[in-house]
Amino acid sequence: MLKAKLKEWSKTNKGNWKQRKEDILSQISSWETIQEQRPLTDDELIQKTHSEEVAKQEEIAWKQRSRIQWLKKGDKNTKFFHRIATSHKRFNSMEELEVEGDITKDQIGIKEAAQEFYKNLYQETEGWRPDQRILDVSRITEEEQVWLQRPFGRRKFWEA
Repeated sequence: MLKAKLKEWSKTNKGNWKQRKEDILSQISSWETIQEQRPLTDDELIQKTHSEEVAKQEEIAWKQRSRIQWLKKGDKNTKFFHRIATSHKRFNSMEELEVEGDITKDQIGIKEAAQEFYKNLYQETEGWRPDQRILDVSRITEEEQVWLQRPFGRRKFWEA
């Protein structure tokens, strides 16, 4: 009896899941359209992030449920996948960068400024290096070199 009720509940809620997913994806799409025209307010950004998280959680749940089929058939680049990828690309991009008080919006300028920053960050500022020549140090003989490079036996191994 319980099994029959669960099947009935599942059938009635499947349509609701599809509708909810479509609603969430359309919300994400509308936020992205608005974001192309103007920057989102803090509330809008929170709502967009929440919608993306809900969509991501739902996708993860389906992946976990159908892991065997997914592995057999491979990853399909669905509309959902492309929307999430586009959303991540927009979130991870720099629209402007402040360099020495000047704001740069040109993508080539941003790229060059970032390259220059890291180039200067990892460049040596000191012009001198310590001298590696050490005076008045005795060297080992060739016999000592051979002795140091000899293979060790099992007895020495077990003693150690």
